[in-house]
Amino acid sequence: MSAFDIDVTARDRERDVRLQLRDAGPFALVVGDPGAGKTALVETIAGLRRPRAGHVRVAGRLLTDADGGRHVRPARRGVGYVPAGGGLFPHLTVEENLAIGVRRVDAPAIEALEAAVARWSLRGLLGAGPDALTPARCVEVAVARALGAGATWLLLDGPDRATGASGWTAFLDAIADLGHPAIVACEAAAAAMARPAWSRHPIDARPPEGP
Repeated sequence: MSAFDIDVTARDRERDVRLQLRDAGPFALVVGDPGAGKTALVETIAGLRRPRAGHVRVAGRLLTDADGGRHVRPARRGVGYVPAGGGLFPHLTVEENLAIGVRRVDAPAIEALEAAVARWSLRGLLGAGPDALTPARCVEVAVARALGAGATWLLLDGPDRATGASGWTAFLDAIADLGHPAIVACEAAAAAMARPAWSRHPIDARPPEGP
């Protein structure tokens, strides 16, 4: 079974944007230039927006079906959604940010959190605040927090802007090493640098179909 079966249309400003992602394997890149509608599509996949059309199915579970009216709430999707910049709480330390995600004693989630902390050598940063971290570090902490919250798949918006070209390939390698299926939205130049394990899926923009 493919990790992702997605064919969804979202409204982005004055146009519709569509993403088709099928038989993609566990690691997929949503590719588009700045302003192409990546965030609108990512938020739709996460359940933060309702789609104009289409469906989202992850690991065989139907999360969104515009025709059938199905819309699973974001908190029940099992998704580790990481917005651009990471979305850390600025008034909390790294350790406190990570602790927010751990809502219950769940061995797989704790193991996933510990694996991410080890993979990115975050232990030495636990007492620091987000303002003392690089943008790339903020995204790494946000991914670790999502895994500690029990995410079964990851959805990241624009981490290539945080890592820069120098850290991009290593970041994707780390995401793959952590072992959770992942969708990552990025720009075309970043997608061209990714290893073959990451499939690439361009955004299709079109005139709106109606009001």
